[in-house]
Amino acid sequence: YLSPDRSPPQALIKEGATSNAASDIVSTYSTPLAPSFKASHYEIGLLSSLSSFAGMLGLIPGARMIERIKSRKTVWLVSAFLYRIAWLPLIFLPFLFQGRSQLAVLVIIGSLAASSFFVAFRYPAWTSIMADFIPKNVRGKYFGKRNMVTGLAGLLSILAAGQILIIYGFGAIFLVAFALGLLATYFISRLVEPPFATSFSYKKNHSLRIKDLPRTAAVNRNFFVFTIFMVVFYFSARFTSPFFFVYML
Repeated sequence: YLSPDRSPPQALIKEGATSNAASDIVSTYSTPLAPSFKASHYEIGLLSSLSSFAGMLGLIPGARMIERIKSRKTVWLVSAFLYRIAWLPLIFLPFLFQGRSQLAVLVIIGSLAASSFFVAFRYPAWTSIMADFIPKNVRGKYFGKRNMVTGLAGLLSILAAGQILIIYGFGAIFLVAFALGLLATYFISRLVEPPFATSFSYKKNHSLRIKDLPRTAAVNRNFFVFTIFMVVFYFSARFTSPFFFVYML
């Protein structure tokens, strides 16, 4: 599953670039799509909050699934395919509805919530399999290179999608995103899954039962503080971010 020189497979970077390009198009232009159907401010907030909530719900069953079937690649592949299938309504809505349409807004909310669920569903499998693909001694260098490539791909895709939007409309850019997503799924299918690890070095207490939380927080203090920071950070960011596009428009 590694290259002859023990380096990670190139398919991982190709998958990351195409996947990030597709996701950035959808995440950037799905919110402006809703106001085109005269979505209210409440509906815009609902669009963001339900997507986040669905993403949170997808993590635990995703982790349970890889414990059950022991194939992280299968979980990653199926969930990656399903969350891109959830984008399909976005392609056709601009052709089916014009002007104010509450049904179109509800379809957008449902599509993005379903997409967020399956994105999160794949995260445990993705995190686990990437840890096996990328040796510890090269992880910093590798993810630096991978993040640079995926970030550049996302930036270029957003700029290109903006030009396509001007000429062909929303349906065309979501069609491009869907095609890029399918290409990313193809790169996943080309990977040979590493053996599933059966032993782990992490031995600290991590019980989530209410009565054990004080001890868990004390034993895992750094992680606990980091978690609180991320809660506050995302709350403050998500408080305003859904309405930024509305304000700009």
